[in-house]
Amino acid sequence: MNRRRSKKRVVITLLFILYMILFLFAVLIMDRSIKDEYQYNLVLFDEIKRYFRYRELVGNWIFLRNILGNVVGFIPLGMFWPYVFPKMKNPVLVTLVCFECSLVIEVIQLTFKIGSFDVDDLLLNTVGGILGCITYYVWMAVWRRIHVQKKQ
Repeated sequence: MNRRRSKKRVVITLLFILYMILFLFAVLIMDRSIKDEYQYNLVLFDEIKRYFRYRELVGNWIFLRNILGNVVGFIPLGMFWPYVFPKMKNPVLVTLVCFECSLVIEVIQLTFKIGSFDVDDLLLNTVGGILGCITYYVWMAVWRRIHVQKKQ
């Protein structure tokens, strides 16, 4: 591996670590209060339908923050993971990692009563990870095509 590639890998790895720290802070600490009871949703699409149904009452910002926030928050994980861990570039593995990370966060929220365990969040987070993985592969294909054209 040449020096330039090595520096790029270090920078991307540091960005990945920074993303993870900021993401975990935002999800587990920021705007969280300890609740008295366990809160959970085990019915797929139940919370999504509820947010959609009452979006005018709770406001579009809350609706978008919940739905899009769960997707967008995991896009970087799906993008960074294949680059930082090259032996785990398989899209199925990246999807499983995103699901597992989401599951860990949901279980922490439930266990410490700082949020709610929500299967809809598992789905939305995993979709975000998949979109990030797709973005990674599209970016790498474009990158390779550009470099092949430069060499010709």
